[in-house]
Amino acid sequence: MSYYIYKICCDDCPEFVYVGSTKAFRERKASHKKHCNNLRDIKLYNTIRDNKGWDNWRMVILYLSNYYNVFYDLLF
Repeated sequence: MSYYIYKICCDDCPEFVYVGSTKAFRERKASHKKHCNNLRDIKLYNTIRDNKGWDNWRMVILYLSNYYNVFYDLLF
C-alpha cells in the first residue's frame, strides 16, 4: 500500500501552504474539495475560498512511500 505526503498550494497565495498525508490521494483530494465548498470554518478552507476557490489551488504529491510511517523513509 502506498502512503503520500502532499501539499495544497496556490500561486496567488505563496505564503500559505498546507501539508498533509494520506493513503488514498484521490479520495483525500475529493474530501478537501467537498469540505471547502461546504463552508466549513477551518483556516485551510477559509483561505482557499478567500483566494478564488478550489479551482485556483493545486494538490501536489511531495513524497510517496510504502511505509505506514512515511517519515521512516526520510530518516533512514
